[in-house]
Amino acid sequence: MQEFKDYLESCNLVQAPKSGIQFSWCNNRVGKKRILRDLDKAFFNIQWLEKYEGWSYKVNARGTSDHGALLGGVVNIAKPKNIPFKYQPVWTTHPEFIKLIQESWEEECNGNPAFSFICKLKRLKNILKKWNWEVFGDLRIKVKTTEEKVLAASLESDEDPENIELLNKLVTARAEHDLASQQYNELMRMKSRIQWFKECGANTAFFHSTMRIRKAYNNISELEDT
Repeated sequence: MQEFKDYLESCNLVQAPKSGIQFSWCNNRVGKKRILRDLDKAFFNIQWLEKYEGWSYKVNARGTSDHGALLGGVVNIAKPKNIPFKYQPVWTTHPEFIKLIQESWEEECNGNPAFSFICKLKRLKNILKKWNWEVFGDLRIKVKTTEEKVLAASLESDEDPENIELLNKLVTARAEHDLASQQYNELMRMKSRIQWFKECGANTAFFHSTMRIRKAYNNISELEDT
């Protein structure tokens, strides 16, 4: 341990600010055999902090792995404005989607065929926007909400590792998060322009990391231009 500390000092590395769950590792045992430790950490140097002011990392709730993922980022990156509306194939998984399209398209629009077609498209666009938020739901928010539930359940279970009821609550929260994540992964797969990503292939953490890094660089470039 002393050699590791000397190495960090020689490289001028410091531990980054941390949030999320307290223990990043668990042996996934039950009762008295359950062990929790804070094993995973992130470090940076002054140059990194100067370039990405406010950078920190979050310890995500543990899933099937015994380690919680560490996700780093800058909290003060502005969200892009004027995001265009796009059709999402994942909407077709909802049982009421086709009926919604039919009901909207059957409503009359006065005018010549070209004008009527454009009018129906614009109307359908507004209907889908509202339906996406109110019925289908924002998958990104669903994933975040279920992740927060897993985080809360993890904290409660970590405080009392031998409590079976709290552990069952954690398992239920993980199942809800996995379902939302599967839908979100499908959405991300459709949005991805990475050519090497094979159809129906397994989604990986590396894929999502690539998407986050690319998004972060795009947002940073927009801030520099302004």
